[in-house]
Amino acid sequence: MRRAAEGIGVSVQAEELELVHLLHVAGTESAHGRVECVFRVHHWSGEPSLRPGDGRRNGTPSEGDGVPCAELAWWHRLSLPGQLTWSAGAALEGIASGWSYTDLGWTA
Repeated sequence: MRRAAEGIGVSVQAEELELVHLLHVAGTESAHGRVECVFRVHHWSGEPSLRPGDGRRNGTPSEGDGVPCAELAWWHRLSLPGQLTWSAGAALEGIASGWSYTDLGWTA
């Protein structure tokens, strides 16, 4: 909810969120990787817009840390722009396939 306000200027209430996908991503900050939670937002207040700021944490940009994007737009899932992060692409593919969980980058 905080990230929605900071990132695109909308207000979201907890009861308007639906957890739709989990990603367990390997090779990140620790040997255990990281878990990303993907939510569907059923209602928000405010008009979505790109917010000022460089979106960096500890001075270093990283995937998922709100690094600014070139555009904020609605896209059909079959016509998404080519510059998605690999975790965003995996989450969208999983959601479209009806999966609630994806592990990404792990080897057997």
